[in-house]
This record gives sequence, structure tokens and C-alpha cells, in this order.
Amino acid sequence: MFNNLGSVLILSRFFIGISIFLFAKNKTFRKYFPIFFILGFVADFLDCKLGFVPFSIGILDGYADIILYLSSIYFLWSNYPEALRKWRYYIIGLVGLFLLSWLFCLLKFGKLTCYHPYSAKLWGASIFLVIIEIAIFHRSVLFPLVIIFGLLNNLEEISITYVMPYYKVGVRSLNSAIKLKREYKMQQNRSTNIKLDFKSGTARNRGDA
Repeated sequence: MFNNLGSVLILSRFFIGISIFLFAKNKTFRKYFPIFFILGFVADFLDCKLGFVPFSIGILDGYADIILYLSSIYFLWSNYPEALRKWRYYIIGLVGLFLLSWLFCLLKFGKLTCYHPYSAKLWGASIFLVIIEIAIFHRSVLFPLVIIFGLLNNLEEISITYVMPYYKVGVRSLNSAIKLKREYKMQQNRSTNIKLDFKSGTARNRGDA
């Protein structure tokens, strides 16, 4: 049941994001944009906070977030460019850092990042506030929050990729990655000791024979 509901929530965010992109320059759509975006954010809240989305489809969940937020930024840039123009270099920098995080994970594990850390939730919440602020009040006073949490999230995800010895969806923090690495090393050491004990036991048995 939860898997099906999670899939519906993810697909709904894909649909909302694509709809926002397609109607971005439609003047009539402006008054409906906040409703669409809030619905997408609520769907994200439900599947992540209430645990409806299993890790097996967590990668699609991350892509749905990207499409929703990028489409919304495109809408805002198309309709309220004056509110974003002064932040354009920060936006480019954050996008570049985000792509760097993806590239690092791709080079190390052959897959894109999908950790869903808590810092990503803070970044998403700050983007939500700024998007609503621009759409309703046509200003971007809260945008520094996007910069701060964006830096925090992307640097943490790069650090998680550096620390993790294997790929995993749903690493909630750098501290969790460090714990997973310690557990992995302990398992590797136990496995090595078992092999050594087995070889030693075989050697002794042969000597006794």
C-alpha cells in the first residue's frame, strides 16, 4: 500500500513540475502557480516525512524534487526576473556545486547522489519559502537562506560521498556516513579474521595428519 502511495506522490510531483514548466509564460497561470507549487511541496513532505517512499524508488523521488524546483525557478525567472536578477550569480554557483556533487558521486560509484540528508530538507524548505515569497510578494528578502542551506547541503553530500565505502540511498547525515563506514570496516575485519582462522585451522589439521 505504502509503495503504491509513494509512487503516486512521486508521479504527482513529476506532473506538477512539468505543468509549471509548460505554463510558465502563461499569464493566467500566475495566480494558480502558488497552489500547484504548494501541492508539490506537500506531496514531497508526505513521501519523505511519513516514510511512504521506500529506498528502492528513492532515486526517482530525488529527480521529482529537482524537476519541481527547477521548473518553479524557471517560472519565477520568466515572470518576476527583477526579484531574482541580483541573485543570479549565487544561483549559478549553487547549481555548479550541485552538479559537482553529482559528478563526484558518479565518478566514485557510477551513480548520482540520492542521500536525502536532513540538510537537503532545510535547503528545500528555504527554497519553498523564497518561491512563495516571490510568487506572492514579488520580493526575495529570504534568498540568503537558500544560499546558506544550499552550501551546507551540497558540501555535506560531497563529504558523504567521500566517506562512504559503497553506494547507498538514504544517508541522512555525514555522521551517519561515518558510522556506516566504521560498521563496514568492522565487517571487513571480521571477514578477514574468519578467513585467516580457517586457513590456520586447515594448516594445523594437515600438520597433525
